[in-house]
Amino acid sequence: MRLSTAQVSLFRNIVDSGPVEVERDITCMLGKNESGKTTFLQALASLNPAYEGSFSLDLAADYPRWRTARDAREMDLSEVIPVWARFELDAEESEDLSEKLGLPLPQCGFLRVGRRYDGELLVELDVDEREVMATLVAGAAEVGLGDRAATRSKPQDLAALFKEELSKLPKDKKDEVKVLRDLMTTAETVSELSSSGLTGKALQSVVERLPRFFYFSEYSALAGRIDLTDLFTKAKRANAKLENHERTALSLLRLAGVDDGEFLDADFETRISELEAAANELSGEVFRYWSQNRDIRVSLVSDAAPIGTGKTQTIHRFLDLRLHDLRHQVTTNFERRSPGFRWFFSFVAAIS
Repeated sequence: MRLSTAQVSLFRNIVDSGPVEVERDITCMLGKNESGKTTFLQALASLNPAYEGSFSLDLAADYPRWRTARDAREMDLSEVIPVWARFELDAEESEDLSEKLGLPLPQCGFLRVGRRYDGELLVELDVDEREVMATLVAGAAEVGLGDRAATRSKPQDLAALFKEELSKLPKDKKDEVKVLRDLMTTAETVSELSSSGLTGKALQSVVERLPRFFYFSEYSALAGRIDLTDLFTKAKRANAKLENHERTALSLLRLAGVDDGEFLDADFETRISELEAAANELSGEVFRYWSQNRDIRVSLVSDAAPIGTGKTQTIHRFLDLRLHDLRHQVTTNFERRSPGFRWFFSFVAAIS
């Protein structure tokens, strides 16, 4: 399933972006500062975010303030759909959707997916109506209704014609009855899906395949020193609201192949062994892609430090992310490296 078009409206400073086409390989969005580039991308990320809860629509914060009072008098703002996207289905996805709907879809091709302010996800069949009509008219010709079917302009009009003719057919004409019933069902279903969207198994099938949007910005970049105790405690809470940089830190640890117990181990040798293994894993993964300087290796250092004072003081385990420059034989904290390298390193960790 490939994103082909996106549109954002009534979201922060965007009243209506109009349809924005997305290229098959890379799409770059250019614009002046404060023109809405970030706003557009964040709205798109809320459609189906990679991390549950990382992006969600907030009516109070996201609806254009200067329109709120006026628009609220005319409609239910929670039902407003600020983001729509159009997805192209491949042959396998079209076949699976046809199976879930229980009827042969005539080259459905595209789906429109939207997210309302109240969180509800809407999925509509984006049908090429001319192709649908041509398929139905061709089917009608098999039972001698080609000329009459060709005068109809909408699938629902054809459904009415097929229903009328079906009521006139003798029951012993089983072949004609089956053809007409299948044509009527297809016309009715396509008409209904185009106006009211998918439900049930068909909707679930689409949602399972729907691409997730991964939004990454400078606020998602890793810190050079991570409070592991605080991070793991927070991550274990039910419905924990993690900051973007905290999600990246957890992704970094998963990429290194470690769990929360290993870096917190009190035994020195065990902890050092895990740190070195994780550092080697990270070096191999990151420098598969970073070619500007091959003489850098990741180094992880763990230490403990007190947090708080007096009776409330606790000992937390910290992880320092350092880079070892083999050429100059020095190590520097991750935050001392160039912004470009820090962004790239964090991005690789986050998407891995």
